[in-house]
Amino acid sequence: MAGKLSELRVSAPASTIAGTELVEVTQSGVSKAATVAELLASQSLDGLSDVTVASAAQGAILYRASSGWVHLAAGTSGQVLTTSGAGANPSWATPSSPGTGTVTSVALSLPAELTVSGSPVTSSGTLSATWANQTAAKVLASPASSTGAPSFRALESTDLPSHSHPEAQRIGINNQTGTTYTAVLSDAGKMLRCSNSSAIALTLPTGTYTVGDVIMVRQVGAGQITASGGTISPTSPKTRAQGSVMSLHYVATDTWDASGDLA
Repeated sequence: MAGKLSELRVSAPASTIAGTELVEVTQSGVSKAATVAELLASQSLDGLSDVTVASAAQGAILYRASSGWVHLAAGTSGQVLTTSGAGANPSWATPSSPGTGTVTSVALSLPAELTVSGSPVTSSGTLSATWANQTAAKVLASPASSTGAPSFRALESTDLPSHSHPEAQRIGINNQTGTTYTAVLSDAGKMLRCSNSSAIALTLPTGTYTVGDVIMVRQVGAGQITASGGTISPTSPKTRAQGSVMSLHYVATDTWDASGDLA
């Protein structure tokens, strides 16, 4: 039985090769009869160049059990060959489906600016987050003068870009030459230039302006300008002389503050 074996044939398939099965051995071109036990006693498995189990399905596996070589039939599609380590026999197993399993507990932790709901999930569920209520007039920003995590805080001057806006410094002009004039909404933020040699009556309409609006009034001619309408403090303010400027500041509903070069 010395020499390299080129072919092993088992006459009938079996789940376990006991060693008494009669096999046909082809060695150096000569066919011989022997039992599996005789064959294994004289030749290691490493010396076999080809092993064929007659009529066994493709994919079958020959492995060494505790008492002999065992024929393991082919597994089904998707199965994998598993082992429990030394001293155990291999077997086919079906792996768990990807993405499936059980959850003991999954919790979600977020910054205090967010409110978490649905946490923890102990079997199935949805984790979600919403913005928590914040103090009025706060913005979400990083620290004003350093690097750091953003938070809700008051807006500071350093948060604003430094740009020059000449248009913001321009004041519109409304030139008037009559002795009476009723201001309009578009006069807010403008310089009202009144030029006449006689006295000029300026009427401020009610229910028109927004708190914070300002009208500037300049006496261009000799005629002084007197303002009226709503409540004005001081009452019936009047420009002092040619070139005088009166500022009318809308401070409350139909209420004005007058200041400047008054008579």
